[in-house]
Amino acid sequence: MRKIPGIVIGVLLCLTYVLQGCGEKERNVSLNLSDIRDLDGKDVAVVVGTVHDKHLSSHYPEIAIKHLESNLDLGLAVKTGQVTASLLDYYLARKIVENNPELDILQKDVFTEEMGMIFNRDDHVLPEQFNIFLKEIQRNGVYDEILDRWLNSTKDTRLPDLPENGRNGVLRIGVTGIIEPFNFIQNRELVGIDIELAKRFAASIGKKPEISTMTFTGLLSATSSGKVDMACSGITINEERKKMLAFSEPYFKSGAALIALKKNMATHTGEETEVEQQGFLQSVKTSFVSNLIEEDRYLIILDGLKITCMISILAGLLGTLLGGVFCAARMSENALLRTGTNTVTFLLKGTPVVVLLMIAYYVIFASVEIEPITVAVIAFGANFGACVSEMFHSAVRSVGKGQVEAGIAMGFSPFRTFLYITFPQAIRYVLPLYKDGFNSMVRMTSVVGYIAVQDLTKAGDIIRSRTFDAFFPLILVAILYFVLTYILTLFLELISRKFDYKRI
Repeated sequence: MRKIPGIVIGVLLCLTYVLQGCGEKERNVSLNLSDIRDLDGKDVAVVVGTVHDKHLSSHYPEIAIKHLESNLDLGLAVKTGQVTASLLDYYLARKIVENNPELDILQKDVFTEEMGMIFNRDDHVLPEQFNIFLKEIQRNGVYDEILDRWLNSTKDTRLPDLPENGRNGVLRIGVTGIIEPFNFIQNRELVGIDIELAKRFAASIGKKPEISTMTFTGLLSATSSGKVDMACSGITINEERKKMLAFSEPYFKSGAALIALKKNMATHTGEETEVEQQGFLQSVKTSFVSNLIEEDRYLIILDGLKITCMISILAGLLGTLLGGVFCAARMSENALLRTGTNTVTFLLKGTPVVVLLMIAYYVIFASVEIEPITVAVIAFGANFGACVSEMFHSAVRSVGKGQVEAGIAMGFSPFRTFLYITFPQAIRYVLPLYKDGFNSMVRMTSVVGYIAVQDLTKAGDIIRSRTFDAFFPLILVAILYFVLTYILTLFLELISRKFDYKRI
């Protein structure tokens, strides 16, 4: 690998234009959709585990449900023809169709949902305090001001200055940060209905708000495990969730809406959907400005890149150290130590890293005040260490016993024999495997958003939640991961040359 093949970057950029074109291809037959009853036998996308998911499965069994992990992909799935429609919150649906002229709201009142703040099930104080706070702001008119500010918001909407004295400690708050108008990042600041309510509530009880962003699944887990004191992200109240979490009184009512392609809707049949077509260069320029320049969004990408680099390097160092320790234990003469180490490494390698990450954060360190980045380093380091131990073990065993015995016969101690005879030969075998394993670990760090870490992938999601540009942020993140792994691989390759005796 001598240089970065520039054509790769060019091809990735071209995908932005090509994929957008694929999503805009016209079909010959309109489906003539009027409402949800016309979707029997059709594919409809929902975010897994939401009330939208449960409502479709229980009330419309003839609909083929497609489960997605994020609200950000619901519009994209419809736009590219992967599904016929998507079901989501009305206000988010409105934002999506505003930014995608080929889409429209098929039905805005599929059912009504009430949203509430969630708290740990065993917490009986905070929910009651919030209910009292909510009644007060509804009585004095502040609540109406909040809704008017964010439901009729513009790009210049600002969060009011609110006191954060913290005389009674800290209020830990979890949000997804990607659901406009409830909570989203604008000018690198978390804003929206949920954020203003949470900050005003924290001020009312004399606590300093400490807000973390994570996935929707992570919000529920973090609240249940006590990692956050409360969470708010347009979370709908239902009986099933009440069994695991404590809810406040409803603070917002909204409708669940369906979005679909205009050309497939009865109200638009026969109409020409005018979508401005741009050339490739103009399309890339527009996307570049929208996703990186406006609101200084490139800074979000840089922050995410720094976090990804930090986790990758620290986890790599920890994993290498653990790999050496595990390898030594596996080669020990103590049978119990060998068996225990083999069992641990087998479990670490066999557990999906995202599951390992969540177990570490929400179970092992549930009652410990620890930074999510630290947990990520530990989880990825442990997983990588198990893999490295396998590499080291195989490499050491590949060195003939005769050479070891010869070293001992020459008067070397076992340690000096390993240091001067076994290790230099083993490292030549292990480095090519190590490079591949390290690159895989770097790419796997893209799941750290599950535990409130704003890495490179999460940064891309934040930008997508504001621009609703489905392709450019994804392509940009792909390019950055490619460049990052290339640089790290090049560094490891330089090290490997030091042990390549054919070059000496």
